[in-house]
Amino acid sequence: MKLKPILKAENGFEFLQSEIVEKNLCDGCGICAEVCERIKIVEGLPELVEPCLLYLGASECGKRGLCVDNCPQWEERRGFELLKAKIIDEGLCTGCGACAAFCERIELVDGVPTSVKDCIMKLDAIQCGEYGLCYDHCSARLPPIAELETRIFGSVREDELLGVYRRIFSARSTDPEILKHSQDGGIVSSILSYGLENEIFEGVIVTRGTAGDRWKPEPVVVVTPEEIASAAGTIYSVSPSIMGLGEVIKTTELKKIAVVGTPCQIKATRNIQEHLFRKAEDIDITTIGVFCMENFEYSCLTNFIENELLAGSGQKFKDVTKTDITRGRFHAYTEKGDFDVDIKDLDKCIKSSCRVCTDFASEFADLSVGSVGSPDGWSTVVIRSEKGEQVMNGIIEAGKIEEGDVKIDMVKKIAKMKKEHAAKAAEANEGGE
Repeated sequence: MKLKPILKAENGFEFLQSEIVEKNLCDGCGICAEVCERIKIVEGLPELVEPCLLYLGASECGKRGLCVDNCPQWEERRGFELLKAKIIDEGLCTGCGACAAFCERIELVDGVPTSVKDCIMKLDAIQCGEYGLCYDHCSARLPPIAELETRIFGSVREDELLGVYRRIFSARSTDPEILKHSQDGGIVSSILSYGLENEIFEGVIVTRGTAGDRWKPEPVVVVTPEEIASAAGTIYSVSPSIMGLGEVIKTTELKKIAVVGTPCQIKATRNIQEHLFRKAEDIDITTIGVFCMENFEYSCLTNFIENELLAGSGQKFKDVTKTDITRGRFHAYTEKGDFDVDIKDLDKCIKSSCRVCTDFASEFADLSVGSVGSPDGWSTVVIRSEKGEQVMNGIIEAGKIEEGDVKIDMVKKIAKMKKEHAAKAAEANEGGE
């Protein structure tokens, strides 16, 4: 399957180019040039000879732009049909569950959004977002970065690699019980426990293993500090975490919610805040993003661990007690020791959407946390928003964590690497490879 960059063009000539011209649907009728003097027909195809009005900030030019609105080859798709065509079929679905979280007509089947009833937009529903909540919420839909950052942080980035931030430092929990159960410095567990203890959060959305398989991730809603330990550690498989957010909003009275997620899950949460909660000011969401280079398909990862990594050891996948990625190697720990392999050997298991993701350090979260840049047993903390700063200041003043120095250049190195990998994947797709 060819990969496309995360979606950016939604309107105007760029949309006409990508959805009509590049898909060989243009018949050269010239209507686009008739309705827009900035377009000329050259050798039978439309070309932009002056900047598109929409890109210059024009507030009105039809719905998608007069060039698109009047094109006889363009048929407006909405709802699940649009989600399937633009996201799922193009390999951009992250499996976050944002589409199914707020639509009972969509279910995740083997991690893939699947329509189980007719889309209500096909039934002429009066309201279901702009293009359907499933599409509006999708983490693969990326608004202009400056617009998103201004909305979230009130400013735009000065650091192209790490995004908007107020402070970066290394830290670890001072609670021995948290350190015993947690990955690295136990910072995420410390944030969640402190937030629940001090009623900053009424509930938190985390990922943990299912009852029958501790390595198959599922979202859960936690409401007490004592429950945090059950979700400590990292599971390197795709989790439909936003389904947990949907459950909280639809079935509980909780208003102050923390969401822990990967960069794509944080983006989906931001889309949901914009489209669904814009008028619901009493719903307060704090986002805690984790560093993420890539994620793996569950079935592929489990098969690799059992049949390749543990081959000949007498150990099975069920014997694995912990997994970790450090210094370019994937580790699986059992009672018989540490089994590790070059992370590149897991390339075949990487989810396709990860290959075009440019976000390593959860750039749109209130707080970002990861191990890169910190010593073993510590975590790197990135404070991005005023809300995130208030939470961390409270934790520090309460003595819940201790601070240390961070190697910010190392964090930037990995962030740059991910952006370069995504650019190469997109370039390979454009070249037809």
